[in-house]
Amino acid sequence: MTNPLSFLVIILPKKNRKKQLYIDYQKLNSIIEKDIYLLHLIEEVLEAFQSA
Repeated sequence: MTNPLSFLVIILPKKNRKKQLYIDYQKLNSIIEKDIYLLHLIEEVLEAFQSA
């Protein structure tokens, strides 16, 4: 039995012989509930804080 929040981790060698860590989040992303609210523009948020 595997955990539904688990993800695939692979360590592969790069051309310069160093190791590179690869993480596959596709399974995790498929079960995450998406937000329906849009994020505010950072400029609008900063302006709101400056005027407060």
